[in-house]
Amino acid sequence: MSYSVRVAEKIGAQYEGILLNRMVVGSSIFDAYIYSLLPSDFGLMVRY
Repeated sequence: MSYSVRVAEKIGAQYEGILLNRMVVGSSIFDAYIYSLLPSDFGLMVRY
């Protein structure tokens, strides 16, 4: 598990899914883990 995933989970981000073979860095291919944070997670109101 990467440090980024640990930080996301520690701050309460919701795991949404994984995108396989999504990122290319140089000649390496990596998966992308998707997390979300919503304003309501912080007790904030959304205005439209």
